[in-house]
Amino acid sequence: MAIRIGTSTPSKLYLGVNEVTKAYFGASEVYSTGGGAWTPADLTGLALWLDAADSSTITLNGTDVSQWDDKSGNGNHAAQAVAANQPARVTNGIQFDGTDDYMDITAANIKTVTQPFLYAMVVDLNSGATFKPVTDGITNNLDRVITGNEGAGDNDGMWSGSPVNAATQVTATAVRVYNFASPSSSYFRNGISVASGDSGAQNPSNGIRLGADHDLSGANYSNILFNEYVVIDDALSPTDRQKLEGYLAHKWGLTANLPADHPYKLTPPYTGEPVYDPDAQAYITAVETADGQALEEGVRTAINDFVVGCKDDGIWDAIKSSAILAGARTLSGALQPLAGTAPTNFNFVSGDYDRKTGLKGDGSTKYLDSNRNANVDPQDDYHISVYVSADIGTSGQSYIGAADPFNEAGGTSIGGNGAGPSVFSRNRTSNVTFFGVPLQVGLLGSSRSSPSSYSVQYNGVNGVANETSSTPNNRNVVIFGRASTALTSSRLSFYSIGEALDLALLDARVATLMTAIDGAIA
Repeated sequence: MAIRIGTSTPSKLYLGVNEVTKAYFGASEVYSTGGGAWTPADLTGLALWLDAADSSTITLNGTDVSQWDDKSGNGNHAAQAVAANQPARVTNGIQFDGTDDYMDITAANIKTVTQPFLYAMVVDLNSGATFKPVTDGITNNLDRVITGNEGAGDNDGMWSGSPVNAATQVTATAVRVYNFASPSSSYFRNGISVASGDSGAQNPSNGIRLGADHDLSGANYSNILFNEYVVIDDALSPTDRQKLEGYLAHKWGLTANLPADHPYKLTPPYTGEPVYDPDAQAYITAVETADGQALEEGVRTAINDFVVGCKDDGIWDAIKSSAILAGARTLSGALQPLAGTAPTNFNFVSGDYDRKTGLKGDGSTKYLDSNRNANVDPQDDYHISVYVSADIGTSGQSYIGAADPFNEAGGTSIGGNGAGPSVFSRNRTSNVTFFGVPLQVGLLGSSRSSPSSYSVQYNGVNGVANETSSTPNNRNVVIFGRASTALTSSRLSFYSIGEALDLALLDARVATLMTAIDGAIA
């Protein structure tokens, strides 16, 4: 079921029993039944979930904590019966004193956790100048997470006889994810990979201890504030790990610590998938598969609004071949087709790509073959367009075309740079130059719906060329040039090829798309 609320409504709608509306500066998204705020309960393999923000899970002995209940449903509660060893309850946290406080988790379910498994937590390490365990297998150094050092340099990572050394120790509150896999384990702090290595065979077969070493030696207690602690008895995909990081960061006010490209830096994760337009969803899925991780929610919304807007305007069906050369996290993602066949890449490398502004040509060797032949569409029902995000080419270069119009009849090309673009639209009879002013950032396109004339969109203005059409060339349309010649060094972030359409409407939609992508990427 697809439901759409207008593109300007500043809200999200979640359908089902758990309806949630979240203020959001962008277009509406409709989520599937049961949608709502994402939590660790949405992860497969949840073995333990301790949440200090949920006071109903905390049993107090005065101001100290005698039991901290597991929210996973597995009964893996943390407990401490001895009053002198009980940590203190503080605002939204459980504070261990670093002297004699600790809690044990010894229920049968936690003992069955085996590799691969994952610990995620938000903790304030306070002082970590020497080796101090955050959590520890109750015996035999299993699944130990430590801070400080023990003769091996600063460490903020995992332990199995010797530390998996990390970057310079960070004692402040952070989102920490420890992935115990075999043969290589890894540690992520605030969404950034900072350590990896062989942690050996690991499993908490005797339970887990919070705040102290398994042998309870006096030096090995942690002065630590626990906010939240999650154990997953499963391997997490990068997408699920990032959801967990986003959930914890938003809940505990740590989003500023996430990297700029983290998909949940600006908005927290939600359950289900947005009920996007099917064509938009197919494109988003292809991009995220190529990227290997999720797009920001704002980028997804921008794509969906573009597709839905083009359909509302009646121009979507005319777009037969297209790619949004921006927004994706990788060059591979950017080359996924929005419509038609994916372009073939000639010589572009990842360094040529910018998520906000698209691909930059070099004027000599780099171009895309659209894999759409110039004579596929009707002779007098045709358009080509590009969005130029930086016009840094020189006179005589082309942005998109299927033949050299200076030498061949039936040329299909637009470009030029310099004082103004020469527009050689589908089946021209002579070169035509419009407006006589340099191209600014925006859509440059031509569209023919008549045998006697065609329209041109340039700097937000529409013009008409009274030129008679002729038989088109039997050649694929090239992006960043024409027929792999006259290549441009400008930067492009969109192209489209297909049947005739209203270029002014396309111009407005692409401009909105690029603005939205820019705003959604931190």
